[in-house]
Amino acid sequence: MLLQRFLIRLLTMLITLFGVAVVVFVVIRVAPGDPIAMMLPPGATDADIARLRALYGL
Repeated sequence: MLLQRFLIRLLTMLITLFGVAVVVFVVIRVAPGDPIAMMLPPGATDADIARLRALYGL
């Protein structure tokens, strides 16, 4: 009985963790804009953007 309850809770936890990971992935993928452009001030040049992309390996 105790093992069965443990396995059910473990399975529930894994399904929940997978669901949260999928939701976070989808939210990040559909978020508008360029993350690098968001990190820089509005007057940033293309050279600044390229330098930051190179710094992060993007």
